[in-house]
Amino acid sequence: MTTIAYIILIASALLDLCAMLKFDAYFLQENAFDNSRFFSWLRQNDEFMSTKRLLVLCILFACCTTMAQMSWIVMIILAAVLLAQGIFMFCRKPARPNPLKRHTTRVLATALILTLALLGAVGYLGSSAIETACQGVSILAVTTLAISPLLIMASNWLLRPFKKKNDKNDDKDTQP
Repeated sequence: MTTIAYIILIASALLDLCAMLKFDAYFLQENAFDNSRFFSWLRQNDEFMSTKRLLVLCILFACCTTMAQMSWIVMIILAAVLLAQGIFMFCRKPARPNPLKRHTTRVLATALILTLALLGAVGYLGSSAIETACQGVSILAVTTLAISPLLIMASNWLLRPFKKKNDKNDDKDTQP
């Protein structure tokens, strides 16, 4: 039963991660895909330590406790909190609606691929016992939630060479 609870926690964390990465990618686009401007915006608007990120840190600490590791009920409760936060973030509309550009979508996809590759590597290399591997992956999944702005900035940095080629076409691909 504990393994199923870990899998539910991982799925909830991934849903919440998708919502957070979309939020971060939107504001990276608002800051003209400039990592330094985006990071300055994070610090100036207290977004780096906002309520949703502090909640994720609390869940991360709770996941590392012995109580959470032994009780599947605690894991389900933590997953429910992450699921509620993810649904809330998906339903939330930005103050100034601006469609995502192609480059923003590529940055978002790259961040998700990096995260899934990291989670897969930890799950594969972590342990031969399925429960221990799920525990490590669940803790890493919640950790990626806490560092989602850094994932977006890393993805933007990785895609920088492709942005220069497609810079002219990016303004044309916004949809009304």
